[in-house]
Amino acid sequence: MAIFLVTPLANNVQAIKSAMQATQHPETGPAVDFYELQNGAGFLVSDSGTTEEICLKIGILDRDSNEKPLGSAMVTRVSSYYGIGPTVMWEWMKSRMEKG
Repeated sequence: MAIFLVTPLANNVQAIKSAMQATQHPETGPAVDFYELQNGAGFLVSDSGTTEEICLKIGILDRDSNEKPLGSAMVTRVSSYYGIGPTVMWEWMKSRMEKG
């Protein structure tokens, strides 16, 4: 699976989080596998799609109307990573990248 960084570019962190949580199915669990970064910095998303498909899946962009229902956000694919952060974040990333 690929990992994507979803970066809110407006005051829309909660709207994006709510949209991802709304994709959850009671029996099969979340349709969007995501990890919320600390301090509202954005989200990591594990998925096999493209950056455009992530935008559509989350609802950042509506292809039919070309509207942005959740406000501005940027989705980038993560190919490598390094930094300082919570252990659980690194473990989440490592486990998803190993599935790829």
